[in-house]
Amino acid sequence: MLRAIAICCIFVVFFVVPSNTHASSDCTRYGLGFKGLLDTSTCFDINSYIRGELVINDPDNPDSIPDGAEFNARVRSEVKILRETEIGTLGAFIRFQADYDPVIFDDLLAGVTSEDFAVGLDAFEISLHRKNSDWQIGEIENAGAVFLSDGFTDRGTESLDARTGLGGSYQRVIWDTKVRFSINDPRESTDATPVSPNFGIGASRKVGPLVLGAGAALINVDDVSSLSTSFGTPRLSGPVILGSRATFGYGLGFDVKYEREDLKSFAGITYTKDAANDVIFSFSDGFDAVSFYAGLSKKISQSLTFSTDVSYVTAVEDGLRDLNGFEAAINLTWQPIANWFLLGEIGLDSVDDFGAGEDFFFNNDKNNTVDFLFQVRRDF
Repeated sequence: MLRAIAICCIFVVFFVVPSNTHASSDCTRYGLGFKGLLDTSTCFDINSYIRGELVINDPDNPDSIPDGAEFNARVRSEVKILRETEIGTLGAFIRFQADYDPVIFDDLLAGVTSEDFAVGLDAFEISLHRKNSDWQIGEIENAGAVFLSDGFTDRGTESLDARTGLGGSYQRVIWDTKVRFSINDPRESTDATPVSPNFGIGASRKVGPLVLGAGAALINVDDVSSLSTSFGTPRLSGPVILGSRATFGYGLGFDVKYEREDLKSFAGITYTKDAANDVIFSFSDGFDAVSFYAGLSKKISQSLTFSTDVSYVTAVEDGLRDLNGFEAAINLTWQPIANWFLLGEIGLDSVDDFGAGEDFFFNNDKNNTVDFLFQVRRDF
Protein backbone atom coordinates (compact mmCIF):
# COMPACT_ATOMS: atom_id res chain seq x y z
CA MET A 1 0.00 0.00 0.00
CA LEU A 2 2.74 2.48 0.96
CA ARG A 3 4.61 1.73 -2.25
CA ALA A 4 1.50 2.32 -4.37
CA ILE A 5 0.86 5.64 -2.61
CA ALA A 6 4.46 6.73 -3.16
CA ILE A 7 4.35 5.87 -6.87
CA CYS A 8 1.12 7.88 -7.18
CA CYS A 9 2.97 10.78 -5.56
CA ILE A 10 5.44 10.73 -8.46
CA PHE A 11 2.56 11.41 -10.84
CA VAL A 12 1.13 14.16 -8.63
CA VAL A 13 4.34 16.12 -8.09
CA PHE A 14 5.41 16.05 -11.72
CA PHE A 15 2.10 16.67 -13.43
CA VAL A 16 0.03 18.60 -10.87
CA VAL A 17 2.46 20.81 -8.89
CA PRO A 18 2.87 24.13 -10.78
CA SER A 19 6.19 24.55 -12.57
CA ASN A 20 8.47 27.55 -12.31
CA THR A 21 7.90 29.26 -15.64
CA HIS A 22 10.99 31.40 -15.13
CA ALA A 23 13.29 28.36 -15.00
CA SER A 24 15.53 27.69 -17.98
CA SER A 25 14.29 25.00 -20.39
CA ASP A 26 17.88 23.81 -21.03
CA CYS A 27 18.01 20.35 -19.42
CA THR A 28 21.79 20.08 -19.83
CA ARG A 29 22.14 22.25 -16.70
CA TYR A 30 21.45 19.00 -14.77
CA GLY A 31 23.99 16.98 -16.78
CA LEU A 32 24.87 16.17 -20.38
CA GLY A 33 22.58 13.13 -20.42
CA PHE A 34 19.37 14.97 -19.48
CA LYS A 35 16.73 15.62 -22.15
CA GLY A 36 13.41 17.41 -22.22
CA LEU A 37 10.16 15.45 -21.83
CA LEU A 38 7.99 16.44 -24.79
CA ASP A 39 6.97 20.11 -24.47
CA THR A 40 6.89 20.12 -20.68
CA SER A 41 9.33 21.76 -18.25
CA THR A 42 10.40 18.29 -17.06
CA CYS A 43 13.84 16.79 -17.76
CA PHE A 44 14.84 13.13 -17.61
CA ASP A 45 17.89 10.88 -17.90
CA ILE A 46 18.03 7.09 -18.33
CA ASN A 47 21.12 5.07 -17.44
CA SER A 48 21.27 1.32 -17.95
CA TYR A 49 23.73 -1.53 -17.95
CA ILE A 50 23.87 -5.24 -18.57
CA ARG A 51 26.52 -7.46 -16.99
CA GLY A 52 27.54 -11.07 -16.64
CA GLU A 53 29.90 -12.51 -14.05
CA LEU A 54 31.57 -15.71 -12.98
CA VAL A 55 32.02 -16.16 -9.23
CA ILE A 56 34.23 -18.84 -7.69
CA ASN A 57 33.68 -19.61 -3.97
CA ASP A 58 30.96 -16.99 -3.64
CA PRO A 59 31.18 -15.77 -0.01
CA ASP A 60 27.46 -14.91 -0.03
CA ASN A 61 26.38 -18.36 -1.23
CA PRO A 62 29.07 -20.79 0.01
CA ASP A 63 26.86 -23.88 -0.27
CA SER A 64 24.85 -22.96 -3.36
CA ILE A 65 27.03 -24.58 -6.05
CA PRO A 66 28.72 -27.94 -5.40
CA ASP A 67 31.76 -27.23 -7.59
CA GLY A 68 32.28 -23.74 -6.11
CA ALA A 69 31.60 -21.77 -9.32
CA GLU A 70 28.46 -19.96 -10.45
CA PHE A 71 27.33 -17.64 -13.22
CA ASN A 72 25.30 -14.50 -12.44
CA ALA A 73 23.73 -11.90 -14.71
CA ARG A 74 21.98 -8.56 -14.20
CA VAL A 75 20.12 -5.98 -16.27
CA ARG A 76 19.48 -2.63 -14.55
CA SER A 77 17.85 0.60 -15.72
CA GLU A 78 17.71 3.83 -13.68
CA VAL A 79 15.43 6.74 -14.54
CA LYS A 80 15.96 10.23 -13.10
CA ILE A 81 13.34 12.96 -13.53
CA LEU A 82 13.78 16.63 -12.55
CA ARG A 83 11.42 19.58 -12.68
CA GLU A 84 11.72 23.16 -11.50
CA THR A 85 8.66 24.26 -9.49
CA GLU A 86 7.64 27.18 -7.31
CA ILE A 87 8.60 25.21 -4.20
CA GLY A 88 12.01 24.01 -5.43
CA THR A 89 13.52 21.34 -7.69
CA LEU A 90 11.42 18.19 -7.66
CA GLY A 91 13.19 14.94 -8.45
CA ALA A 92 12.23 11.30 -8.89
CA PHE A 93 14.42 8.22 -9.11
CA ILE A 94 13.17 4.79 -10.23
CA ARG A 95 15.29 1.64 -10.67
CA PHE A 96 14.20 -1.53 -12.46
CA GLN A 97 16.28 -4.68 -12.24
CA ALA A 98 16.38 -8.24 -13.54
CA ASP A 99 18.74 -10.78 -11.92
CA TYR A 100 19.81 -14.33 -12.59
CA ASP A 101 21.54 -15.93 -9.59
CA PRO A 102 21.57 -19.58 -8.42
CA VAL A 103 20.45 -18.29 -5.00
CA ILE A 104 18.21 -15.22 -5.31
CA PHE A 105 17.80 -12.89 -2.32
CA ASP A 106 14.38 -11.31 -2.80
CA ASP A 107 14.79 -7.64 -1.92
CA LEU A 108 12.67 -6.22 -4.74
CA LEU A 109 9.96 -3.70 -3.84
CA ALA A 110 7.61 -5.25 -6.37
CA GLY A 111 8.14 -7.98 -8.93
CA VAL A 112 8.45 -11.70 -9.60
CA THR A 113 10.98 -13.97 -7.90
CA SER A 114 11.71 -17.64 -8.50
CA GLU A 115 14.52 -19.91 -7.39
CA ASP A 116 16.98 -18.40 -9.88
CA PHE A 117 15.36 -15.21 -11.21
CA ALA A 118 14.10 -11.89 -9.83
CA VAL A 119 12.56 -9.17 -12.00
CA GLY A 120 10.86 -5.94 -10.95
CA LEU A 121 11.04 -2.59 -9.19
CA ASP A 122 14.22 -2.41 -7.10
CA ALA A 123 14.13 1.17 -5.75
CA PHE A 124 12.31 4.49 -6.00
CA GLU A 125 12.67 7.91 -4.45
CA ILE A 126 10.97 11.32 -4.62
CA SER A 127 12.98 14.37 -3.59
CA LEU A 128 12.62 18.12 -3.18
CA HIS A 129 15.79 20.20 -3.37
CA ARG A 130 15.88 23.76 -2.09
CA LYS A 131 18.79 26.15 -1.56
CA ASN A 132 20.07 24.65 1.70
CA SER A 133 17.81 21.64 2.26
CA ASP A 134 16.64 18.36 0.71
CA TRP A 135 13.57 16.20 1.41
CA GLN A 136 13.29 12.55 0.33
CA ILE A 137 10.63 9.87 0.55
CA GLY A 138 10.64 6.34 -0.85
CA GLU A 139 13.05 3.41 -0.50
CA ILE A 140 15.90 5.29 1.17
CA GLU A 141 19.13 4.47 2.98
CA ASN A 142 19.32 4.96 6.73
CA ALA A 143 20.92 8.38 7.31
CA GLY A 144 23.42 6.80 9.69
CA ALA A 145 25.10 5.06 6.73
CA VAL A 146 24.71 7.65 3.95
CA PHE A 147 27.99 9.51 4.54
CA LEU A 148 30.11 6.45 5.41
CA SER A 149 32.12 4.59 2.77
CA ASP A 150 30.99 1.27 1.33
CA GLY A 151 34.27 0.49 -0.40
CA PHE A 152 35.67 0.41 -3.93
CA THR A 153 35.50 -3.34 -4.61
CA ASP A 154 32.54 -5.63 -5.20
CA ARG A 155 33.06 -7.10 -1.72
CA GLY A 156 33.20 -3.65 -0.11
CA THR A 157 34.04 -2.89 3.52
CA GLU A 158 32.50 -3.52 6.93
CA SER A 159 31.16 -0.02 7.50
CA LEU A 160 27.62 0.59 8.78
CA ASP A 161 25.09 -1.57 6.94
CA ALA A 162 21.96 0.02 8.40
CA ARG A 163 19.54 -1.22 5.70
CA THR A 164 17.43 0.71 3.24
CA GLY A 165 13.69 0.82 3.81
CA LEU A 166 10.50 2.72 3.01
CA GLY A 167 10.64 6.04 4.80
CA GLY A 168 11.73 9.65 4.59
CA SER A 169 14.73 11.85 5.25
CA TYR A 170 15.61 15.52 5.64
CA GLN A 171 19.02 17.01 4.89
CA ARG A 172 20.26 20.53 5.60
CA VAL A 173 23.54 22.42 5.36
CA ILE A 174 24.52 23.82 8.78
CA TRP A 175 27.80 25.75 9.09
CA ASP A 176 29.13 24.15 5.88
CA THR A 177 28.24 20.69 7.22
CA LYS A 178 25.64 18.41 5.61
CA VAL A 179 23.36 16.93 8.27
CA ARG A 180 20.73 14.28 7.45
CA PHE A 181 17.95 12.69 9.54
CA SER A 182 15.88 9.65 8.49
CA ILE A 183 13.05 7.39 9.60
CA ASN A 184 12.60 3.94 8.01
CA ASP A 185 10.37 0.88 7.95
CA PRO A 186 11.54 -1.47 10.78
CA ARG A 187 10.37 -4.55 8.85
CA GLU A 188 13.55 -4.30 6.77
CA SER A 189 15.63 -5.34 9.80
CA THR A 190 13.41 -7.68 11.86
CA ASP A 191 10.56 -10.17 11.52
CA ALA A 192 9.50 -9.67 15.14
CA THR A 193 7.05 -7.06 16.41
CA PRO A 194 8.93 -3.72 15.97
CA VAL A 195 9.57 -1.39 18.89
CA SER A 196 9.30 1.69 16.65
CA PRO A 197 10.59 2.84 13.25
CA ASN A 198 14.32 2.75 12.52
CA PHE A 199 16.11 6.08 12.94
CA GLY A 200 19.34 7.52 11.59
CA ILE A 201 21.46 10.65 11.64
CA GLY A 202 24.53 11.39 9.53
CA ALA A 203 26.88 14.29 8.91
CA SER A 204 29.52 15.15 6.31
CA ARG A 205 31.98 18.04 6.01
CA LYS A 206 34.54 18.78 3.30
CA VAL A 207 37.90 20.16 4.42
CA GLY A 208 40.16 20.69 1.41
CA PRO A 209 40.77 17.29 -0.21
CA LEU A 210 39.37 15.53 2.88
CA VAL A 211 35.73 14.61 3.56
CA LEU A 212 34.78 13.79 7.15
CA GLY A 213 31.79 11.46 7.57
CA ALA A 214 29.89 10.31 10.66
CA GLY A 215 26.69 8.37 11.29
CA ALA A 216 24.50 6.80 13.96
CA ALA A 217 21.72 4.27 13.34
CA LEU A 218 19.06 3.04 15.77
CA ILE A 219 17.75 -0.27 14.44
CA ASN A 220 15.03 -2.80 15.31
CA VAL A 221 16.66 -6.25 15.54
CA ASP A 222 15.62 -9.75 16.60
CA ASP A 223 15.93 -10.42 20.33
CA VAL A 224 18.24 -13.45 20.34
CA SER A 225 18.91 -15.41 23.54
CA SER A 226 20.93 -18.55 24.21
CA LEU A 227 19.32 -21.51 25.96
CA SER A 228 22.64 -22.34 27.61
CA THR A 229 22.43 -23.41 31.25
CA SER A 230 24.86 -20.73 32.44
CA PHE A 231 23.40 -17.29 31.83
CA GLY A 232 25.84 -14.92 30.12
CA THR A 233 28.24 -17.68 29.12
CA PRO A 234 28.33 -18.23 25.34
CA ARG A 235 28.08 -21.78 24.11
CA LEU A 236 30.01 -23.11 21.16
CA SER A 237 26.94 -25.06 20.10
CA GLY A 238 23.35 -25.23 21.19
CA PRO A 239 19.85 -23.88 20.55
CA VAL A 240 18.74 -20.26 20.62
CA ILE A 241 15.40 -18.55 21.16
CA LEU A 242 14.00 -15.57 19.27
CA GLY A 243 11.80 -13.10 21.12
CA SER A 244 8.39 -12.26 19.64
CA ARG A 245 9.10 -8.57 20.13
CA ALA A 246 12.10 -6.85 18.57
CA THR A 247 14.71 -4.98 20.54
CA PHE A 248 16.74 -1.87 19.70
CA GLY A 249 20.37 -1.98 18.67
CA TYR A 250 22.52 0.84 17.44
CA GLY A 251 25.61 1.52 15.38
CA LEU A 252 28.08 4.40 15.34
CA GLY A 253 30.58 5.12 12.60
CA PHE A 254 33.21 7.65 11.55
CA ASP A 255 35.53 7.82 8.56
CA VAL A 256 37.85 10.16 6.67
CA LYS A 257 37.96 10.20 2.88
CA TYR A 258 40.64 11.66 0.62
CA GLU A 259 39.52 12.55 -2.90
CA ARG A 260 41.57 13.58 -5.92
CA GLU A 261 40.88 13.11 -9.61
CA ASP A 262 43.06 10.01 -9.95
CA LEU A 263 43.27 8.85 -6.31
CA LYS A 264 40.61 8.13 -3.68
CA SER A 265 41.03 6.57 -0.25
CA PHE A 266 39.31 6.29 3.12
CA ALA A 267 39.73 4.87 6.60
CA GLY A 268 37.13 4.48 9.34
CA ILE A 269 35.84 2.76 12.46
CA THR A 270 32.39 1.54 13.57
CA TYR A 271 30.94 0.28 16.82
CA THR A 272 27.70 -1.68 17.12
CA LYS A 273 25.64 -2.58 20.18
CA ASP A 274 23.09 -5.41 19.90
CA ALA A 275 22.65 -4.73 16.20
CA ALA A 276 25.51 -6.30 14.33
CA ASN A 277 23.46 -8.34 11.84
CA ASP A 278 22.07 -5.15 10.32
CA VAL A 279 25.03 -2.88 10.89
CA ILE A 280 28.04 -5.16 10.46
CA PHE A 281 26.90 -8.21 8.56
CA SER A 282 29.71 -10.56 9.60
CA PHE A 283 28.08 -10.81 13.01
CA SER A 284 24.60 -11.58 14.27
CA ASP A 285 21.95 -9.90 16.41
CA GLY A 286 22.54 -9.41 20.09
CA PHE A 287 26.32 -8.97 20.12
CA ASP A 288 28.70 -6.02 20.22
CA ALA A 289 31.41 -5.53 17.62
CA VAL A 290 34.01 -3.06 16.40
CA SER A 291 35.33 -2.80 12.85
CA PHE A 292 38.27 -0.95 11.33
CA TYR A 293 38.10 -0.51 7.57
CA ALA A 294 39.97 1.21 4.76
CA GLY A 295 40.08 1.38 0.99
CA LEU A 296 42.01 2.84 -1.93
CA SER A 297 41.26 3.40 -5.60
CA LYS A 298 44.01 4.53 -7.99
CA LYS A 299 43.54 5.40 -11.65
CA ILE A 300 46.62 3.87 -13.28
CA SER A 301 45.76 5.07 -16.79
CA GLN A 302 42.76 6.36 -18.72
CA SER A 303 41.49 2.79 -19.10
CA LEU A 304 42.83 0.96 -16.01
CA THR A 305 41.88 1.41 -12.33
CA PHE A 306 43.21 -0.48 -9.29
CA SER A 307 41.05 -0.77 -6.13
CA THR A 308 41.37 -2.46 -2.76
CA ASP A 309 39.34 -2.73 0.48
CA VAL A 310 40.20 -4.29 3.83
CA SER A 311 38.26 -4.73 7.09
CA TYR A 312 39.13 -6.05 10.53
CA VAL A 313 36.11 -7.03 12.61
CA THR A 314 36.08 -8.17 16.23
CA ALA A 315 33.58 -8.89 18.97
CA VAL A 316 34.14 -6.73 22.06
CA GLU A 317 32.07 -8.32 24.83
CA ASP A 318 33.14 -10.79 27.48
CA GLY A 319 33.39 -14.36 26.26
CA LEU A 320 33.47 -13.44 22.57
CA ARG A 321 36.60 -11.38 22.16
CA ASP A 322 38.47 -14.21 20.44
CA LEU A 323 35.95 -14.04 17.57
CA ASN A 324 37.36 -11.77 14.88
CA GLY A 325 39.02 -11.72 11.50
CA PHE A 326 39.91 -9.96 8.26
CA GLU A 327 38.09 -9.44 5.00
CA ALA A 328 39.92 -8.02 2.00
CA ALA A 329 39.65 -7.67 -1.76
CA ILE A 330 41.68 -6.26 -4.65
CA ASN A 331 40.59 -5.75 -8.23
CA LEU A 332 41.46 -4.26 -11.59
CA THR A 333 38.90 -2.58 -13.84
CA TRP A 334 39.78 -2.21 -17.52
CA GLN A 335 37.84 -0.11 -20.01
CA PRO A 336 39.11 -1.29 -23.43
CA ILE A 337 36.54 0.77 -25.37
CA ALA A 338 33.85 3.28 -24.48
CA ASN A 339 31.06 1.90 -22.25
CA TRP A 340 32.64 -1.56 -21.89
CA PHE A 341 34.25 -2.64 -18.60
CA LEU A 342 36.13 -5.80 -17.57
CA LEU A 343 36.72 -6.49 -13.86
CA GLY A 344 38.82 -9.12 -12.14
CA GLU A 345 38.72 -9.40 -8.34
CA ILE A 346 40.30 -11.59 -5.65
CA GLY A 347 38.76 -11.64 -2.17
CA LEU A 348 39.72 -13.13 1.20
CA ASP A 349 37.23 -14.05 3.93
CA SER A 350 38.87 -14.93 7.25
CA VAL A 351 36.19 -13.84 9.75
CA ASP A 352 34.73 -16.11 12.44
CA ASP A 353 31.05 -16.87 11.87
CA PHE A 354 28.83 -16.70 14.92
CA GLY A 355 25.21 -16.03 15.67
CA ALA A 356 21.79 -17.58 15.30
CA GLY A 357 22.34 -20.22 12.64
CA GLU A 358 20.34 -23.38 11.99
CA ASP A 359 22.83 -25.77 13.56
CA PHE A 360 25.13 -23.63 15.67
CA PHE A 361 25.29 -20.78 18.08
CA PHE A 362 28.99 -19.93 17.84
CA ASN A 363 31.67 -21.07 15.46
CA ASN A 364 35.16 -19.68 15.98
CA ASP A 365 36.75 -21.71 13.21
CA LYS A 366 37.83 -19.36 10.40
CA ASN A 367 37.10 -20.60 6.90
CA ASN A 368 39.96 -18.65 5.27
CA THR A 369 38.13 -18.66 1.95
CA VAL A 370 39.61 -17.11 -1.20
CA ASP A 371 37.08 -16.12 -3.85
CA PHE A 372 37.34 -14.83 -7.41
CA LEU A 373 35.08 -12.60 -9.50
CA PHE A 374 35.26 -12.04 -13.26
CA GLN A 375 32.78 -9.50 -14.60
CA VAL A 376 31.89 -7.98 -17.99
CA ARG A 377 29.65 -4.89 -18.08
CA ARG A 378 28.17 -2.79 -20.88
CA ASP A 379 26.76 0.65 -20.05
CA PHE A 380 24.05 2.31 -22.11
